[in-house]
Amino acid sequence: MHTQPLSDILSQLNTASSDIAASAIVSEDGLAITLAGTPPLDFDQDEISAFSAALFHLGHRAMERFVGGDFERIMVKSRSGYLLAVPAAQDLILTALAKPEAALEPVFAEMGRAVHRIHAADTA
Repeated sequence: MHTQPLSDILSQLNTASSDIAASAIVSEDGLAITLAGTPPLDFDQDEISAFSAALFHLGHRAMERFVGGDFERIMVKSRSGYLLAVPAAQDLILTALAKPEAALEPVFAEMGRAVHRIHAADTA
């Protein structure tokens, strides 16, 4: 899959929700595919990609082991905001950094729409 359609999808996501400061598509191996938005000054693209993948895998395994059902999303909250991650396509994770005052359900809804666009780009 080419990165330009993915970059366009991230730009649309960030435009659709002012609560998203930055977003990225990363591989399940923790490699950065593409990034959009205005991340914090101390943002390291490789580091956020690796952390997103690690959190995603831990959450997925914990859900399978202890709760069951389909894994939907990861959310990590701090005073400075949220790190959100959802499965995007085969071997891809959609990650967003949301502002601390973010309305999360609309953000997750926009992320869901972005996932649909990623699937469409993946099959094109």
